[in-house]
Amino acid sequence: MKPLWVLPLLALLATPGPQKKRVYEEIDVPDGGSITGTVLWKGERPRIEPFRIDKNIETCQVGDSPTKPSRRLVISEAGGVEMTVVYLEKMAKGKPLFTLPKKQRLDQKGCEYHPRMFVLPRKGKLEMTTSDDTLHNIHMRGAAPYNIAFPKKGMVETRPFRRVGIARVVCDAGHGWMTGYIHVVDHPYYVITDKEGKFQIEDIPPGKYTLNAWHEGWRIVEKDSVKDPRTGEESIKGYVFSDPIVLSQEVEVTPLKETQVTFELSED
Repeated sequence: MKPLWVLPLLALLATPGPQKKRVYEEIDVPDGGSITGTVLWKGERPRIEPFRIDKNIETCQVGDSPTKPSRRLVISEAGGVEMTVVYLEKMAKGKPLFTLPKKQRLDQKGCEYHPRMFVLPRKGKLEMTTSDDTLHNIHMRGAAPYNIAFPKKGMVETRPFRRVGIARVVCDAGHGWMTGYIHVVDHPYYVITDKEGKFQIEDIPPGKYTLNAWHEGWRIVEKDSVKDPRTGEESIKGYVFSDPIVLSQEVEVTPLKETQVTFELSED
């Protein structure tokens, strides 16, 4: 039987058959415009089920709670949605790709990935480490095939990312709530919303575009549980989450001006 988390990846990670590779052209953008906006939550805020800690409680526990709060949907007091990836579709040319940081860093701390969401340019590198004195691993599916164990605090491993797409990251060492995403991209017009759900994309060549907002999804669809044959106690190895959500809008960017956009995310 395949692990439960494999099933929802079919839609997330599936790629079409061979097609002509698009080459992004770097140009000067002296008359570029910008897009600013917010991803907002619409409607009643959902109750997000916390994750039960079954292993390494002394490292993973937050305060005295036996559970960890979910970070898959974080809504600010004003209603902004954090950690949403906003990007322009099918950009053929524009500012240099490496206006995005070419090398980034992921830490494993308190049995969480920090940060949980990355936008990494193709041919960029990710430096990975752990601040926890317990076994973790960084297991990727999709745009990268890496599976790296981190048995010692302070270990550092660096890997390149050559394939455009999304790499889903999960810890298989008994911390099933540890998930993250790496968006490996071939143009620089990607951003991640801040704690207030706000974003800004700058230096865009004037024209008409499709603007997307990608959110990982937050509902727990299924739990992968195992029972200890000696004690009869159940522990949770992993989770199946609802599919990512993509919202789209058509936008027009005019020279040297700002275009305002709002996305609304909801349970519907």
